[in-house]
Amino acid sequence: MEKYLTIEELCCILQVKKHYIYALTSQRRIPFFKMGRFLRFRKEDIDEWLKDKANRPEDIEKIKASAF
Repeated sequence: MEKYLTIEELCCILQVKKHYIYALTSQRRIPFFKMGRFLRFRKEDIDEWLKDKANRPEDIEKIKASAF
């Protein structure tokens, strides 16, 4: 069974604030989908996204800079 994360769960995993996740989703830089009006994140998609970002740390700095 697939694991779907809420924004609060994802914030705990990534150790970031909600506004950072909202910035990533509005820029379509993180995999997500909407379930009604709620954002959800597939655990497998997030794991893959993190692996990709670990290979390209300069992207993380660009995302952080544009989120604030």
